[in-house]
Amino acid sequence: MANTSPKKGKSALKAKKGKLAKAGKIIHAKRKKAIPKPAKRTKASKASASFPDYIIGYGSLIEFSSRTRTAKDALYVRPVQVMGYVRGWFAQAKTAGYSPTYVGAVLVDKLKARPRYPFLNGVAYFVTKAELAATDEREDAGYERVQVSSQAIKMLDGGGDAPEGNYWIYLNKFSPSNELEGHLPSADFPIVQSYVDICINGCLEIEANFPASKGFAEMFIHTTLFWSDYWVNDRPMPRRPFMERSNAYTIDGILAETIPEYFENIRIEPASWEKGPQM
Repeated sequence: MANTSPKKGKSALKAKKGKLAKAGKIIHAKRKKAIPKPAKRTKASKASASFPDYIIGYGSLIEFSSRTRTAKDALYVRPVQVMGYVRGWFAQAKTAGYSPTYVGAVLVDKLKARPRYPFLNGVAYFVTKAELAATDEREDAGYERVQVSSQAIKMLDGGGDAPEGNYWIYLNKFSPSNELEGHLPSADFPIVQSYVDICINGCLEIEANFPASKGFAEMFIHTTLFWSDYWVNDRPMPRRPFMERSNAYTIDGILAETIPEYFENIRIEPASWEKGPQM
């Protein structure tokens, strides 16, 4: 006879909600996620000189130390979800020497197939005109600044609607002869752990400061497209990572729990598939 206990019924219902609604765990500690419904996407309005400027950071700009390197006064941020844009591993700087693949963003419409989650999470923060110009310079290799309607933004801190202002996001530019698919992680342009650490550490900072944003790090991972086996551990001390990054094991725990199929294939540099002399 079927077990009809209320407790098991709730468990069965919970199991159907998918990865984004599951309880995550860091190493052996369970972490409850809070995944809000997507905000409605609308067409961006024209920028107004009388409105304050806000940048939406969705990668390294989430982290305090990385963000304030360019915008020294960007001490206060608010976690956000932006509908109609997706993040993925397809940002590459075609420069001399070795270079990794970074996360970038595009409109959902630019993808050949609609993603499971048509939004990204990040932070919104006020910038002066000088800081906006400095961020333009920082992101000038393959990105362009585009305005986002405040109506496409959902605040994840429980603080209500996004305040009035000019909201800017940096999207990737691709040429017709070299589209997004030509910028995915490869042996020449792998994902590197040191950059992943910056992004996930920024997400953990958000969780620590905004209780309503529990699960922000897992949301980042799930809503980032094109994770790859071309992923190297370039930490200065990969076998003792806590010496350089105190929360390295926390970061590793989140990655191992959320995308185990990629995490277990990370290789300490140099990886066997990397070009050049091997150690």
